[in-house]
Amino acid sequence: AHELNNPLTSISGLTEFLLQQPYIEARGREHLEIVREQADRAAAIVRNLLTFARQGSPGSEHVGINDVVESAAALTRYEMKLRGVTFRVDLDPSLSPVFGDRFQLQQVVLNLMTNAIHAVGANPPDRDRIITVRTLQEDGRVVLDVADSGPGISAEDRARVFDPFFTTKGPGEGTGLGLSITYGIVQAHGGDIAIKTKDGGGGRFVVSLPAAPTRDSDEAPIANPTPRSIETESTGSVLVVDRDDAVRQMIHLVFSHIGHDVVIADADETLPARFDDREFDIIVADPRIPVAGGESFADWLCRTHPNLLDRTIFLTADVREETMDWLEGIGCRFFNKPFNVQELKRATDDILRRSVDA
Repeated sequence: AHELNNPLTSISGLTEFLLQQPYIEARGREHLEIVREQADRAAAIVRNLLTFARQGSPGSEHVGINDVVESAAALTRYEMKLRGVTFRVDLDPSLSPVFGDRFQLQQVVLNLMTNAIHAVGANPPDRDRIITVRTLQEDGRVVLDVADSGPGISAEDRARVFDPFFTTKGPGEGTGLGLSITYGIVQAHGGDIAIKTKDGGGGRFVVSLPAAPTRDSDEAPIANPTPRSIETESTGSVLVVDRDDAVRQMIHLVFSHIGHDVVIADADETLPARFDDREFDIIVADPRIPVAGGESFADWLCRTHPNLLDRTIFLTADVREETMDWLEGIGCRFFNKPFNVQELKRATDDILRRSVDA
């Protein structure tokens, strides 16, 4: 995962940068959208493998399943259009939230919808390609119903469909992890998933999750994605510390394009000297890069320049759980590779804005 996340970072980051440029014509933009989509797909496969390997405990926030469905629909809209799929939704507006991990639950919906897209994509020209997603509430449980007009699932395959690495797709078309991961996440959230028969053929998966207890009016609202920070027109000096040349070039391009003075640290042993020469407004760094004596850059920065931690953003391709705990303990902002370039820019805007306000 570590080795894949670095090249995926440069691919997705440069693609995102190019899509924002006015000189890219419509046809080129269509090609770039496909590149970005495939980079996101590769990143999702890495996340799937990690989710399957860890099977960790779910998070603890109130999550609206309708919001998760809409988010997953946005991610798959292009592929559905490409395959000529009719997408229908019937979402209960009074649906209670569930208690769990937003990302994992989005993965469940995304896996089921992707599975349905592949199923209807195999239909002959004379058969409709329809996917229907419904939500409803029954007996204190939130129900997600994903049905498709594909060929359906044989009785023999239904007995194995949730087994790891089992797939009916051809070589290169699937890892066989999607439904296994989905099953594990649903179980971890105290829910159930079942394969149902569908009138007229096709596949149908029904997920049932316990509704979250009713909240008092003074409790926090249903968790939503982090709002955009207020952008600032200020620019500053940015030190980029990363061993991957393509990642360094991508970050340099993104920040220099909007007026930042970008300095690249291209040799580990020169890092301490960089801080003797000048003071940086923002530091974007791989926390594991070794400095003098083999000490990690993050530990060295904490020990020698703790005043710079609030200006530092760490970027890591290291997927080990102990690394996440370590970075959270340091208290700096950090992003996992591959990251969204706009989110990184907003984080730097926020650092500069706070500096100006101070």
